[in-house]
Amino acid sequence: MPLSPVRKAAVAGRWYPERGRDLTAAVDAHLSSADAAVSGAGASAQASELHEIVAIIAPHAGLMYSGAVAAHAYRQLRGRPIEVAVLVGPSHFEGFDGVAMYASGAFATPLGPVAIDDGCAAAVMAQLPLAHDRPSVHAREHSLEMQLPFLRRVLPDARIVPILVG
Repeated sequence: MPLSPVRKAAVAGRWYPERGRDLTAAVDAHLSSADAAVSGAGASAQASELHEIVAIIAPHAGLMYSGAVAAHAYRQLRGRPIEVAVLVGPSHFEGFDGVAMYASGAFATPLGPVAIDDGCAAAVMAQLPLAHDRPSVHAREHSLEMQLPFLRRVLPDARIVPILVG
């Protein structure tokens, strides 16, 4: 059964490869480079991986510009039992008060759709009066979309809660 509504990829083919196998190769190359850099750093870098991770901060520029840095953040999530990723990013195209949610459905990617955890999104909106379901704000926005290729590679089954701030 298809997920509905599905937010179409806005920057595939421009900010990252449009074909799934090309995107997989590019993301995996960045992740491998990040793994190699950490392995070369020795035990102190590896010890930091034992800590609980509650959040990561990753860039949202085009893959060719920020992929290496994003890989260092996302590699830390690999193999962890994370079911839902709450993505928070800036809105570059629309100004608004509060936060704009995409509360149900999925985000399309060349690596397949990334499902939204609609129950978690509803809980956020119930607890945060400034949060509103505003999928139209997400249509052209790249800040969250740029996270999805890495998320699909390190946590392929994780669902998301997409939140844009004005």
